[in-house]
Formats: sequence, structure tokens, C-alpha cells
Amino acid sequence: LKESALLCRDRLFGRSPLHFVTKRPYGWFRPEELDQLIERTLREGIGVINIVRDPRDVLTSTHAGDTTRRFYVEPERWRASIAAADELFTRLDAYPHKLTLRYEDVVTDPAATEQALSATFSLKLRPNIDSIGRLKDNLERLEASTRMAKFMQNIRNFDPATIGRWRTDPEKMAYLDGLFTKSDIREELRQFMERYDYP
Repeated sequence: LKESALLCRDRLFGRSPLHFVTKRPYGWFRPEELDQLIERTLREGIGVINIVRDPRDVLTSTHAGDTTRRFYVEPERWRASIAAADELFTRLDAYPHKLTLRYEDVVTDPAATEQALSATFSLKLRPNIDSIGRLKDNLERLEASTRMAKFMQNIRNFDPATIGRWRTDPEKMAYLDGLFTKSDIREELRQFMERYDYP
């Protein structure tokens, strides 16, 4: 929070346009949090990006800061987050500053992602940055802080190898088979996969 506040202060009193990028907090999908997000978005003209990802990768992901469980995202948390994102975009239906991106498209086609961000939010790359896909290189070039890297398993350039890791792990495949055939979220999983074109 301190680092974010200092960054915000520097941007407010600097000459460059103000773009403050953050991610939603852990419990963002609770009704009161969602209401607050929508109210602030409309009041302050906040741009909203909803990044979706193949649920097979999401539900078998791990987190360097949490060693208490095998997989980081519980099925019920995934379900609540997807439902909240749908409600968010339904309630912001006429709002122009929102965009849904597939993680897989961001990673495999950074140039198309840059075009979408430019068209929706009028954002463009800094003159000395040639691609958002070179994230690690860009941050090093800008001498930006990477203190939060340990929670993201280090800052790295976009890597298509992060897609579909569950396919080569028998434990993950068995876990997913149970979720897709026996769990109470199997219908939401099927609908989500169909809507976002995940084979």
C-alpha cells in the first residue's frame, strides 16, 4: 500500500498522464465489494479489464505464497469470481471503458492485445518499449520495482508454455476429470469453456 501510494503521488504531481493499474483484491466478488467497484468505476471513469483463462489452468494453478493446499483456486472461488465478472459486465453494459481478454490471446498475440487496449482505453506503449510481451525486459529497462515478483513466481516475459500445463501432469488431469464430470460446478465449467472457445 505504501509503495502504491508513493507511485500515485509521483504520478499526480508528474507531467505524464495518470494511469494507476491494480488488480482486484482476493474477495472482490462479494456483493458489497462488487457494488463498490461498480459505483467507483462509474463515478471515477475507471477502465475495467476482465482477463479470463482456461479454467483447467486456473483450477490447477499454484501460488508461491500459499503452501497449505495443492491448488490455489478452490472451485467455489472460481465459480463466484466468474459469476461476479458476468454481473459486473452486465451492470456496466453501456459503459465504454471495459474489455474482456483471454489470457491465452494476451500471451500468444501481444500485438493484438496492445491494439485492443489502445482502442478501448487510448493507451499506447512508451517510446522505448516495443511489446508488452517483453514484461521482464521492460521492467528492467524502466528500472521499475519488482518486489511483488515472489507472489507471481517471478516477473518473466510472456511465455506460451504457461498455457495447458495441466495436460502433462497426471495428478492435475485426474483432479480436473473429477471437476468436469462429478462436481457441482461442471455445468458452469462447460458453459464457460463454450463461451470463451476453450477446446
